[in-house]
Amino acid sequence: MPVSKTLPFVADSHLRDGLDWPFGEGAGDQHRYRMVFEESRDAICITSRDGKIIDCNNAAVELFGYSKEELLRVNVAILYAEPADRKRFLEEIDRSGSVKDFELRMRTREGVFIDCLSTSSAQRREDGRVLGYYCIIRNITERNRAQEALRKAYDKAEQHVQERTTELVSANQALQGEITRREEMEKALRDAERKYRGIFENAVEGIFQTTPDGHYIDVNPALARIYGYDSPAHLISAVTNIESQIYVDPNRRLEFKRLVKERGEVRDFEYEAYRKDRTRIWVSQSARVVRDEEGREIYYEGTTIDITRRKRAEEALQRANTEMEQRVRERTAELAQANDELRTEIIEHARAEKELRDSELRYRTLVELSPEIIAVYREGMILFVNNAGAEFVGTTHPNDILGKPITRLFPSEDPDHARRIVGRIEQCEPNSLVQAKLERTGGEETAIEASSAPIVYLGQDARLVVLRDITERKRAEETLLTYQKQLQSLASELALVQEQERRRMATYLHDNIGQALAVLKMKLQELRETLERGSITNSIDRILELNEMAIQETRSLTLDLSPPILYDLGFEAAVEWLADKTGEKHALNVVVQDDKSAKPLSDDIRVVLFQSARELLLNVAKHARARNVRITIGRNDHELLLTVEDDGVGFDTSTLYLHKTANNSFGLFNVRERLRHLGGSVEITSVRGQGTVVNIHAPLKQEIRSDS
Repeated sequence: MPVSKTLPFVADSHLRDGLDWPFGEGAGDQHRYRMVFEESRDAICITSRDGKIIDCNNAAVELFGYSKEELLRVNVAILYAEPADRKRFLEEIDRSGSVKDFELRMRTREGVFIDCLSTSSAQRREDGRVLGYYCIIRNITERNRAQEALRKAYDKAEQHVQERTTELVSANQALQGEITRREEMEKALRDAERKYRGIFENAVEGIFQTTPDGHYIDVNPALARIYGYDSPAHLISAVTNIESQIYVDPNRRLEFKRLVKERGEVRDFEYEAYRKDRTRIWVSQSARVVRDEEGREIYYEGTTIDITRRKRAEEALQRANTEMEQRVRERTAELAQANDELRTEIIEHARAEKELRDSELRYRTLVELSPEIIAVYREGMILFVNNAGAEFVGTTHPNDILGKPITRLFPSEDPDHARRIVGRIEQCEPNSLVQAKLERTGGEETAIEASSAPIVYLGQDARLVVLRDITERKRAEETLLTYQKQLQSLASELALVQEQERRRMATYLHDNIGQALAVLKMKLQELRETLERGSITNSIDRILELNEMAIQETRSLTLDLSPPILYDLGFEAAVEWLADKTGEKHALNVVVQDDKSAKPLSDDIRVVLFQSARELLLNVAKHARARNVRITIGRNDHELLLTVEDDGVGFDTSTLYLHKTANNSFGLFNVRERLRHLGGSVEITSVRGQGTVVNIHAPLKQEIRSDS
């Protein structure tokens, strides 16, 4: 029998007798696991007992820095940084038959040391002698997220082809037996197709196939719902140009096609999209290009997730390989010439089998390679779970938890807690999300997000559940919230310190420079009176004028930095002074009304309120085009109410906090944040053409509370 071209390592003379592809019995299984072998992000190597590398995948080439040809010529021992690690590995695997998460240091072609985890198993003859090893090597130097565990299996496809050939050569009676066997296989494939079609139709993620020129070939109901269409058929018929009808920015479609063409696939490609009603949403898309044997693009296929909430808070699909079925059809045609009717029937069965296998493999790949945890259960017992689900619960294979209670999918030290989560999921609406926390063995807490929907599985009612681990996302949200609170507290303290420094500078100007200028003025006046008029008296007059200007500038600067009246006479008097000054400077009629009640304020509240009043009056003068302003100061129970009302042009309050003030100083945003931190609030009401009313609430001295 010829050696399989899809599994080159079995041609090696060291392992031709005995070492086979480790998983699967059919052509679909062979292709599927070979595809996993080549596409795995973990390095996978197959070695002989003496260390010769028989086969490896692209991830191994990337990990060690050798070309594939170089790796197939070297002994695996040169990849070990420590010879003792190789010795320990051989001792452990000879004793146990396999090792899991075996820690060792390895070395790249450039001599760089990398920390790795190795999960390996030994392949033995019937007499127990070791033929070689299958190794999965994960680079844990950067502690990346663990990639999907890859499984390897023996390839027995050639044996099945040989058996089928022998049966067909024997006689026409054997051909009839072949037809019977194919009918059974067709039934199994139909069952599998229905199973994965059910999952495809009920998946929460949108799934699609599109042509390169922008037409949908196939979509599931979830994608139609994401884009706002009544059904998949409606979406396929209505959207004839994805670039213009779906993409808000057509350049993103061009970028998507460029990346797909260069890399063959894209993951987590985000863009803004139009729904049917032209509302906009954000989606994340993972897809790959499917090519024919000559490398031409046939279509794109992938998944789409609605990520709109995350924007305002993947997995590539594989195409089925039909090479084995083509070979079976060719051999069947060659050997069945003696009976035309039987040959015609076999060809027809082969065609139906191919269609069923293609369909079954497409949906199986979608589900089993999904990073989301997908499971199907009935009456509380697990009927199906994908690889991600098995990894989540800590098992090596999905079969380990089939037939177990669905609560096994929610590992928790409290079984009642797991049952309550399942109950919540079953009660939620389809496409709704339920969030929960699991306290796992050892005290580790895991946050999950899950959804559920009823489906038909293998001809019976069942329930589909999809969940994902959102622990890292929750931690990031909590960290961000903590940082925000710390920044708010820091900003308030910084502003108070700034005000204290302004007051210190104002006091210094008044008590030192201002006094010195005043004394200088008196001394110059005395000197002038003792001199006769002349040129020197004129000079003294000019010096007196300059001295008077310096005194006035010092007073003005003192008032701008920190008006003494705010601390000497209180907040109400300072507001009246500010109103007079602003009205005189900007030709405004500013009226202040005070209810005269006691309003004890702490220093930081008093400063923030005065700065707020000054900022509001400045905004009125610069932007409102008002003639009259009324300021009301009153007490309401345990808080002070400051109201500033003008008869100006008004503005759109939706853009209130989007920009800084013109002088880039305090601004209403800073005022609002400081007041909120100190227990106060700001309310702004404005209508274009009808003026603006601003109400500021601040706690009195005995009522201050803090968010810190």
